[in-house]
Amino acid sequence: MASAIITPAELLERQARVVSEEELFECVRQALNLNGWRWVHHLRSDGANPGFPDICAVRPPRLVFIELKRQSGVLTGYQRHWLNNLYLVAHPNDTAIGRSLI
Repeated sequence: MASAIITPAELLERQARVVSEEELFECVRQALNLNGWRWVHHLRSDGANPGFPDICAVRPPRLVFIELKRQSGVLTGYQRHWLNNLYLVAHPNDTAIGRSLI
């Protein structure tokens, strides 16, 4: 489902409250789309090892893995394990934890 780009007024309104992981995902989704990235976000991890990053995105020559967390969010042990392993085989700048700044 496509949604409108967030306006500055909406951003200021959101700053007055905690941003959900879903809202953070929507902002990251918009940024990826606007910058020409191809990406995938799995809502469920059925059939996969737990903890795989929320978003896998590619825009040659880069492949990035992003784990989304609210400002107060904490990585699970599974998430930390995945990110550590991806960090070892990918360029260090290609693994990230995306956090809400508000």
